[in-house]
Parts: sequence; C-alpha cells; structure tokens
Amino acid sequence: MAVRLLEELGAKISYKRVDNVGVVTVAFGDIKAILREKSSIMTVTTAAGESQVTLRTPFTNKQGRTYLPTRDIAENLGFCVRWAAADDSITIVKR
Repeated sequence: MAVRLLEELGAKISYKRVDNVGVVTVAFGDIKAILREKSSIMTVTTAAGESQVTLRTPFTNKQGRTYLPTRDIAENLGFCVRWAAADDSITIVKR
C-alpha cells in the first residue's frame, strides 16, 4: 500500500539489494530519500544538502512484501500528512 500510495503522489521508487540488505530510494522532484532495510535512519538529500532522519519505524520486508514508513517519507519529500481519528483516515497533500 505505502509504495503504491507514494507512487500515486508522483514519487519514483527503486529497490535493490546491497550486501544482502534491501535499499529503497524514493525520489520526488529534487528530494531523494534512501532507506536501508531494518535501519532506523533515512538519508534525505535536497538542494540544501544531506541529512539523517530518525524513522518512527524502519522499513522491512516480510513474506515478499516491502513495508515503508510512509509518513516519515512523505513528510521529508515535502508533503503534509494529516490523520483523522474520527474515521481513522489519512490525508496527504503537497505543502
């Protein structure tokens, strides 16, 4: 779900294995986020430079499925994420 949702927002996503660890790159415009499987750190590169962001949840692979921390990625790509408790829904919009 998260991968498709990010793609629907216009992000480009790639996946590869490096030293037997999954690496996901998510790019939107001039912003790039790189996540390593089971790591709690995401590297975000923008025109202003590079930063390390602590993730609420690491990205994992389970039974052939990739699970990404969508909120952390979306917010660092420049989106605003809102959660509505009343109906347990999220809204993601460009800032």
